[in-house]
Amino acid sequence: MNPETLAALQASIAKWRRVCLNPSEVQEDCPLCDLFRKIGCDGCPVFTRTRYPYCLATPYIAWYFDHSPIHALAELRFLESLLP
Repeated sequence: MNPETLAALQASIAKWRRVCLNPSEVQEDCPLCDLFRKIGCDGCPVFTRTRYPYCLATPYIAWYFDHSPIHALAELRFLESLLP
């Protein structure tokens, strides 16, 4: 994983830690998406793991619809599993 991707992954993990601690301060931004969405997610560690674009096979999708703390924690754990 190159340094730019690692930095975006770490920033995404930090964002989901904040969401887990304070669900009312939800932000729709994603450092990984900011880096990879424009190129169809190619190179994103989420896409590399799941082979689905736009986080379709991650806990993010369930969280998006219900903003459940359980799904936020699951997304955090998923992203942490992508660390080298």
